[in-house]
Amino acid sequence: MARPIIKIEGVSKMYDLSQIGTGTLFGDFNEWMAKFSKNPTDMRRFDQKKGIHWALEEVNIDVFAGEVLGIIGRNGAGKSTLLKVLSRITSPNSGKVKVKGRIASLLEVGTGFHMELTGRENVFLNGAILGMRKHEISARLDEIVAFAGVEKFFDSPVKRYSSGMLMKLAFSVAAHLEPEILVVDEVLAVGDVEFQRKCIGKMKQVSEQKGRTILFVSHNMGAIEMLCSRVVLLEKGTVAYDGNTCEGVNKYLEKNEVLASLELAERKDRRGSQKIHVRKIMLFDMQGREIYQVHSGQSFSIHFVYHINEHIPMPEMLNFCLDISSKEDYKLIQHHTRLTRTSLSDYRNNDTVVFAIQDLPLVEGEYNISYCILLDNIFLDGLENAFVLKVERGDFFNYREMPLYSHGKMLIKGDWSLRK
Repeated sequence: MARPIIKIEGVSKMYDLSQIGTGTLFGDFNEWMAKFSKNPTDMRRFDQKKGIHWALEEVNIDVFAGEVLGIIGRNGAGKSTLLKVLSRITSPNSGKVKVKGRIASLLEVGTGFHMELTGRENVFLNGAILGMRKHEISARLDEIVAFAGVEKFFDSPVKRYSSGMLMKLAFSVAAHLEPEILVVDEVLAVGDVEFQRKCIGKMKQVSEQKGRTILFVSHNMGAIEMLCSRVVLLEKGTVAYDGNTCEGVNKYLEKNEVLASLELAERKDRRGSQKIHVRKIMLFDMQGREIYQVHSGQSFSIHFVYHINEHIPMPEMLNFCLDISSKEDYKLIQHHTRLTRTSLSDYRNNDTVVFAIQDLPLVEGEYNISYCILLDNIFLDGLENAFVLKVERGDFFNYREMPLYSHGKMLIKGDWSLRK
């Protein structure tokens, strides 16, 4: 029987939320100073509940050479923590990880890149980190640049690159310098659709033709099904499923549907301190009548009815964020108050946040609405798949027929014509 190239044995990772780490430098400084005060104030009033959080608990996974393993799960399930442990960015509190071969990791945009160095210099730097000789890197240089499509900027400092350009170069380096193991997090979402296809094609090629092992984390279940021979489903830091890709994806989607069907009061998977929390989500048409489904092209509003714990000091202004995702958990729309510089400073005198959508550009189908309420980057309340948005066919900018859900989710205003 073949031996695994990666062996994860009983790995657990714990974070102490009571330690300094409020999410802002100001908050950290105040908390540190409060330790020396005779009358310390609650400087963490905007942070999450104090206590221990187990990001991973007794995780056991074997990965074999040439395998493409998909790691799926909802946000906070432990996916990124597991990849950081594998990449030796962080250490587990218990358990062991055995790896045979070099690992190239793409965990977030710019990881492993020096911002002051040029693209060319960073390619050689990354190759050296992977243990490659200069002539080996030089032999692949043209292929790396062509795949990334950054020829014009290759000799410019990468601090001048856009996030998409940086991601393209980082992936191209990792894929072409041929490590034995390639670890790819959700970062591919930064690139354009065409580049995402190139990346998936390249990962398939290096796995099938060159026997490389790939660990792939994504919320795009279509990409997972296309690329992965096996999936691991993580839930609350534990392995909930390990096996066939289709079955694992179905379990993941079924779990999302079950959660979205629960009343908000029944949900136990909220994030944040709950010093303010959403009690109900409702839909209204432009005449102020409550509705239970919408039509493609319709204008309507989403009402988030919230409750405040009056006994806890609250921030001066809230930030509110909303996501609309497909049934496959692929994010389609995100909007938040910072985009429009909208102030919610008078929230104490109200009980509902209203988000108005003009001409909904979604085809017929069911979609999941997620939300979060933040102060800076600190969660006060957040819930994935909090509400199911049901969209029916409707008149959208003179469409004579509507595309199927499987043909794409978004609608655009456009016209065809001929010209000599």
